[in-house]
Order: sequence, then structure tokens, then C-alpha cells
Amino acid sequence: MKYLLLSCIALSLLSCETVSEKAKSTVNKTGEVVAKTSSEFVEGVSKGVAESLQPSVEIDSALTAAGIGMGKILVASSNDASDNILSVYFVFEKNVKRTITVKLFDGSGVEFGRQTVALKGAPNEAYYVDIVFDKRVNIDAKTKVSIK
Repeated sequence: MKYLLLSCIALSLLSCETVSEKAKSTVNKTGEVVAKTSSEFVEGVSKGVAESLQPSVEIDSALTAAGIGMGKILVASSNDASDNILSVYFVFEKNVKRTITVKLFDGSGVEFGRQTVALKGAPNEAYYVDIVFDKRVNIDAKTKVSIK
């Protein structure tokens, strides 16, 4: 009888330890899932915010036919202005030497900025071009950029 009682107590203690280990393991796995989901959520929000703050950019089909493409677009500020510099990463597929015109339009389609830029590039060449507009220009998410 003593042996039966001791066996039952030992079995109870072992099963309690197994339950606590399983609970700990479950909590750890849940924490990992929550952490991963949270970081993916934050990453998604950050990406969405960054994309929503970018102006829409349209490059003329004649430029793409001439071998001029675009990569990333950045908006920056000069020392005495707010968001008046448009940095465009141009990619060249052919020899190019031409002048382009960059126009800015507000949400209502009214033009509020215009600059001409000389581009020169060779096949497989790419670089950023900073297009500096008047200090009163403010490029925002509602801005439409036309490159011709």
C-alpha cells in the first residue's frame, strides 16, 4: 500500500512538472507569434505611411522609348524651404543627351512648379538628379509630378 501511495505521489509530481513545462512552452511560442505579428504590423504600417507620403510620378512614354527609366523618388528640403527638392534616380538603357521638363501639379491639377534639367547618360548608367524648385514649393503626397 505504501508503494502504491508513493507511486501515485511521484506520478502526480511528474505530471505537474510536465504540465508546467507545456504551459511554459505554450506561453513562449505565443510570445514569439505575438512579437512576429507585431513587428510585421509595424513594418506594414511604416511601409504604407512612406508610400502614402510619396507624390505620384508620371514619366512620358517618349522618354522611356529613348531609354530613360526611373527608380526611387525622394523628397527633401533645402536650408530655407520645406520639401522643395525632388531627387529622381534615373536609369539609362541607351546613350542619352537631352533636356527634360519636370512639372508639379497640386491635387486640383493646377501647376505650381516647373524646372528643366539636362540629362546625359550611357547604357547601364544610373544616378540621382536633384531638381530644386522655388523655396515656396512644397512637394507633398497630393502632388503629381510630370516628367517630359
